[in-house]
Amino acid sequence: MQLAASLLWRLLGMAEVTLTVNGGIHGYVSCPVTARCGKSACAVKQVTLTDAKTGAAVPCQVAPVTGADQVELTWIIDKLAPGEERRYVCKCEDGAPKPATGGVELTQVGEQRVDVKIGGEAFTSYNFSREFARPFLHPLIGPYGKPVTRGFPMLKGVPGETQDHPHHRSFWVAWGDVNGADNWSEQPNHGRMVHQKFNALSSGPVFGQISTTNFWVDKTGQKLLEEDRDIRIYNLPASVRAVDLTVTLRATEGQVRLGDTKEGGICSIRVATSMDAKKGGQIENAYGGVNEKETWGKRASATRRRAASAPSAWPPAWTPRRAARSRTPTAASMRRRLGASARTGATTPARWTATSSASPSSTTPATSATRPTGTCATTA
Repeated sequence: MQLAASLLWRLLGMAEVTLTVNGGIHGYVSCPVTARCGKSACAVKQVTLTDAKTGAAVPCQVAPVTGADQVELTWIIDKLAPGEERRYVCKCEDGAPKPATGGVELTQVGEQRVDVKIGGEAFTSYNFSREFARPFLHPLIGPYGKPVTRGFPMLKGVPGETQDHPHHRSFWVAWGDVNGADNWSEQPNHGRMVHQKFNALSSGPVFGQISTTNFWVDKTGQKLLEEDRDIRIYNLPASVRAVDLTVTLRATEGQVRLGDTKEGGICSIRVATSMDAKKGGQIENAYGGVNEKETWGKRASATRRRAASAPSAWPPAWTPRRAARSRTPTAASMRRRLGASARTGATTPARWTATSSASPSSTTPATSATRPTGTCATTA
């Protein structure tokens, strides 16, 4: 997850403040860093960030924190060795924020989708049309231009692809038992997640943000709960792609029960067929468990998927990572089983990372809601 910056953000009301980031016991490569402050500190101001040692400008981006009277300053650390300390000078100056240029670009296409480009190259599209049972990201292009999720059922006839489970739409959110409603499959009488509005559609030099509100409904269209979905896509080098997904469920219609079922994500990804174990692919979790026999339904801070063999331009692995930050007991697992009751403000963040690194990444579980520790594209 994101590396927590060590600072006293309440001082940001001053014209200048120094931020210190320490690598701790891990090394970091292409790692997003965030630090929070009160909204009033950065209101209607230009924020600049420079490397305190070299004086080089560092691209940064400010965005509001959903549900809090705060904003986040985010930037990318290119490389940080274990124990290394780096300082940055942040300045808040009067004047309207400068328009975002370069980086991650979002373009809405009618009431169908939002196209996302990183450095001018297509990365994914957020498909929210009501013709679909649920919103989803597809395609999901990994490092060097190859998709890391299955094309079916959006794309048909892809050589070698499996065509089972048509409700597995690339990268999506779902749960199989919501007060008895099936909001996982697309079988008869299934539930739906209906897009209501965009809370934010922001391009930027550091990340692009898609923030939405969806209604979860049963087969009759009766509303069960509200969901706020926040997707951040980072401007990283071609060798790495990373997405942060945060889902907040609000029980607006009374008590909600998420039943104990294997049919659920909440963060759900159908990998490319080349990563299937039957095709020689491999699942490995943070504890060393390999493939479904050792990982199915088991908790882990991270899970890695790897293709058996691929061209040199194909990323050999991607890693979904998850941190729980809610009163609802959650855990990362392969098709994990979970019984829980949704409460107002329950949130579940997760990260998807694709990297071209051929060696396993070291990982550290996130330890809290507001100060997750770093596990982004770490060095071995």
